[in-house]
Amino acid sequence: MPYICRMPKRKAFPVEDVCMMLMLLKTPLHGYELVEELRRRKLLRHNPAQIYRKLREMEREGYLESEWVVRETGRPRRVYRLREEGVALLKSCCTELKTFLREARVLLEEVEGSAEEPSPNG
Repeated sequence: MPYICRMPKRKAFPVEDVCMMLMLLKTPLHGYELVEELRRRKLLRHNPAQIYRKLREMEREGYLESEWVVRETGRPRRVYRLREEGVALLKSCCTELKTFLREARVLLEEVEGSAEEPSPNG
């Protein structure tokens, strides 16, 4: 899993975590909704159980907060939302991610422009 965004509480933040935070920026979600959205967008790179571990870790680090929501039907669900600290981190990560993607796109265009198929020896 590629890493992006240096941060004080970890050495780096996985891109998958940034994608999760982007989804939570749009709307609070419970874990299963997040897993399904990652799967729908083909961004799920781990066992879904690891998503729940990542959510709890980000909550312990102060980037997310959660609350139990009880609906009329079904069981209670823990719904996650970004805290101010998470929004600040996400802004920084997105800046780094955009720079990374821009440079990767330039490199891909250079390779595509110089040969039909990239060769392992250049």
